[in-house]
Amino acid sequence: MGKTIRTPVAEMETIAGVLIPSGWGEQFMVTRISLACDGEIDILVGNLDAHPEMHVHIRKWVQAVGTISRDGESEVMQVASFRLLDEGELAEF
Repeated sequence: MGKTIRTPVAEMETIAGVLIPSGWGEQFMVTRISLACDGEIDILVGNLDAHPEMHVHIRKWVQAVGTISRDGESEVMQVASFRLLDEGELAEF
């Protein structure tokens, strides 16, 4: 019988931050978006193609839920869902 290798299941995390452009293509079109969080931490949205509506919300505060992979100093989030935060909610974060 072969060995079964189990890989840990990534836990869902909830973070808040400002959506910022972090990559540009031809004609300065935004090709990558990151979440700028407290502590000068930027987390790249790894599945932007699944959430194209994020482009409309650049420079707005959002709460995102997903899994984060960390590789040294870089972090990438596979976003499951996100929502805009209103001013009253910003004090919570």
